Formats: sequence, C-alpha cells, structure tokens
Amino acid sequence: MGSAADDVLTAVTAFLDHRYGDGIRLALLEGNDDGASLRQAAAADGWFDLAVPEKHGGVGLALNDLVPAFRLFGERLAVGPFVEQMVLPALLLSELNLDEATRLRIQALRSGTHLLAWADPGISLDWCAGTVSTRNGRLNGEIRLVRYAPHCSELLVVADSPAGAQLCLVAAAASGLSIESIESADPGVPLAIVRFVDVPASSAVMADGMDAMRVIALMRAWSRIMFAAELTGMARRALTLTLDHIVTREQFGAPIATFQAVRQIAATAAQRVILLENFSEAVAEDASTQSADLLSLSAMAFKAAAGELARGVGEDAIQLHGGIGFTYEYELQWYYKRILALRTWYGDEIELMAEIGRLRLAA
Repeated sequence: MGSAADDVLTAVTAFLDHRYGDGIRLALLEGNDDGASLRQAAAADGWFDLAVPEKHGGVGLALNDLVPAFRLFGERLAVGPFVEQMVLPALLLSELNLDEATRLRIQALRSGTHLLAWADPGISLDWCAGTVSTRNGRLNGEIRLVRYAPHCSELLVVADSPAGAQLCLVAAAASGLSIESIESADPGVPLAIVRFVDVPASSAVMADGMDAMRVIALMRAWSRIMFAAELTGMARRALTLTLDHIVTREQFGAPIATFQAVRQIAATAAQRVILLENFSEAVAEDASTQSADLLSLSAMAFKAAAGELARGVGEDAIQLHGGIGFTYEYELQWYYKRILALRTWYGDEIELMAEIGRLRLAA
C-alpha cells in the first residue's frame, strides 16, 4: 500500500494505543458502554474525514487506503460503527449529487455526535432480512437486522419503489418509524428491528433507479471489503495468541509446540492468515482501477475467503488452547464470537461462492 495508507495506519495505531485500553474494550464488548465517547474522540482525531472528498472539507483519501486500518480494528478488537461512519458517508458525498439539506445532514455525521445506521435488506443472500417499499410518498416495511440502530440519529434505507430501487435518508425520530432493540450475537454491536409505517419519504430520497442501484452496489462491495479486513485482523490476533500459548504451555515436560500434531495445526492456521493478508493487500491495491462489477466480485471473493478462513483459524486457536480458549476471562473467546458474527454479514462463504458462480455463468 502507499504512503497514505501507512499514515492512516500509524495514526490509528497511536489512537488505539492511547485510548483503547482493556477496560474500555471489555465495557464495549459486554454492552456496558454505548461507544459514544470513543466515537467522538475518533471524530476529533479526524477518522470520519479521511475518505470524505476534499470539496466537502475532507481529506479525500481513497477507500482502499483505509483497508489496513480496518485490519487493525479487527486485530485490536476495536468495536464501533466504522463502516457506517467512515465508509458510507464518504461514498454518498462522492457518488451522489445531493441537495444542500441532505448534504449537511451527512456532513454532521463527521462530528461523531450523530450516528448513521444502514437499513439494508441485502445483508444476506440466503434469507430475507425484510423489505421496505415506497408507495405514494410513504415508506412501509421492516428490516430485521440493523447494526447500531438503537443509538442512531439517521437511517440510510434501501427501499423498493415502482421506479426501481431507492436510497433514502430518514431521521431516526421520523413519524411512523420505530426501532426495537434485539439481542445481539456480535459482541459490542447493538442490533435492532427497524419498522416503517407510512414514514414520509418525499424529501428523504437521495437516489432512485439505476443511480441508486449503482451506489447501493458500491456500498455493499466496500462493506464486504472492510468486514473481510476486520476478519483478517482477528485471524492474525487469534494466531498470535495461539503461537504464544503453545510455546509456553508444557505437557510431558516439554512445550506443546514440540508435538507434531500441534505444529501441523498451527502451520495450517498460519497459512490461512498469510493467505488472507495477501488477499487483503491485493484487493486494496486493485480496487482503485477496477470497474464496479469487478470490484463487486473481488469484494465477494475476499469476504467469502475471510469468513471461511478466519473461522478456521478461530477454531484451531481454541483447539490448541484447550479449556482456556473458551473461558470468559480470556480474550480469545471474544475474537471467535466476533468472527462468527462478521462471517455472516453480507454473506458467508457458502452464499457468496454460489453468488460468484451465478454471476460468472451469467457473464
């Protein structure tokens, strides 16, 4: 990666070293901290300006420059709405010709005091996450899994209309909109069901038809890339914990790392991590020159590989740790839970490999 990505990684590393201690991390993972203070500190440090175009007052970096930082988020188990705050607003500002009022609402997200949630039925390719339709200027329907909706101030909504897809920006306090918090299997990430009953949509539509489909596809592709990057970082940390453990844990008077069976499992895990890290760098390097269709395929392939390989690393790590690997007090279990949660977001390896095959055959 180039110097911009290196500079971002250096700055994010320094921030996490200074502000993201074990106590804060545990409070977030256990749901005892809503993350508002950390989000505002990140905003003050300029995180949410990085990919915003310069003409809108941002730094103007390409999104691929953020991929190493997302890997670090995974490795440090940093929990937060990073895709929602760092990626989606930048895409909206760069890809759409927005009216002044909508642009200012999206710009307000950069302060960290306002939080965006994305109500997207496309989070799964295998089961229906819900639908929202626009008829007669009103939004109706529900999306059954929306990250960070319990604390959001704005909702980015993917809807259907007679004219095709629509992309809407709806205030969380809008009349007819309700947000029901539900139990989350992703540590530190609140989830909710979002319901729409005759929510006014006439002033909420940012894009429709082919323009909306184009931007939605870009947002889904970059979400997959960033989630896959986080999975890559989690796999790296799980491997590091495991290697440290097997050289210090002794059985029969010798470190268990001297046993051939243990060494083979560790070597396989290492191969998976190295493959993912190389894949991450290749996808980030190629993203700036790819067509939208090819970027979408690359994102699916990376996310499929990350879901499968990170899960395998997590399972190997727990196996080599033995009983301590899944105890509550030891950090490995948090990594494994987050791997399982992110593995399914925007498709697991089974869904995505089937979709890649379908798209290639249709080409």
